[in-house]
Amino acid sequence: MYDHFDGGIGMSNYIGRGIDQIDNVSTLDNLSFNGSDATFNLTQNSTAFTPVSADALQIQIDGIIQSGNYTVSGSTVTFDFTPSGSSVCNGIKHFGVGLITTPTDGSVTATKIGTDAVIQAKIGDEAVDEARLQISNAGTNGQFLSKQSGNTGGLTWADAGGTNTPVFGAYLSDDSDQSISDSTTTKIQFDAERIDTAGAFDTTNYKFVVPSGQAGKYFIVCKVKCGSSQQNDIVGAYVHIYKNGATYHSVGYTGAGFISGTKYPILGMGLLCSTVIDLAVGDYIEGYGYIKTNGSGTPKFQEGNDQSTWIEGFKLL
Repeated sequence: MYDHFDGGIGMSNYIGRGIDQIDNVSTLDNLSFNGSDATFNLTQNSTAFTPVSADALQIQIDGIIQSGNYTVSGSTVTFDFTPSGSSVCNGIKHFGVGLITTPTDGSVTATKIGTDAVIQAKIGDEAVDEARLQISNAGTNGQFLSKQSGNTGGLTWADAGGTNTPVFGAYLSDDSDQSISDSTTTKIQFDAERIDTAGAFDTTNYKFVVPSGQAGKYFIVCKVKCGSSQQNDIVGAYVHIYKNGATYHSVGYTGAGFISGTKYPILGMGLLCSTVIDLAVGDYIEGYGYIKTNGSGTPKFQEGNDQSTWIEGFKLL
């Protein structure tokens, strides 16, 4: 509608919906009539097109804009009359997605939201909770979120610094020195425990086995008290930390005459070996020792009534 003023051809004013309220007008494919059908498919560039409503369509047939004489269902339009086969569809406009109105509750679907369209500033305070983050477990006060690629959502609550478990500590039983062969590397028989949080130390086979879910870096320390059935008989000794049946780390003492020459044996010694080691589930740790004597007595790993020969360890990470 236009308003002319001052009796002349002055400025014309448009009266109606502000054009700033329309930011997306779509042109649909024209319809073809056969004189028998009243229902037709709506398409845009030959692809099915679903209008937001019948009121969003402007259909012109034989030069006349249709109004109130059709309904829409999905991507089809049905007229309440049958267009003649000689009729011509002059054009279809859709004032749809860009028609700025307030959508009804629940009408905006995920497909209507563009990729990366929701920015940080548009997320409400406290709108994202633990369920939306898909955290794999229930946390407690003082814990933090840790990445866990194997869990749903990739996040899990964990204790700060870790719990450093499993923890184990085993030793040679009280009053049970272990006699061994001279100059022979021998497994230490750790047959008693001080602590074993995961029940992972085997006091029958004298080894720690990494339990399920506990792969990681471990701190391991093994200490052996070396002696002999005869005094002043020790020429040299070693303590070894074994991983999966092979030496991983060793500490030793070699006195005068250990290899050749005059021997100067001593009464005994304590050797301690420690290391940080990567362990997978099922890997196992053992302690081994070696004693070389002057040949007078039988070498022994000694308990000494104070748990002097032992092995301990715990998970770092």
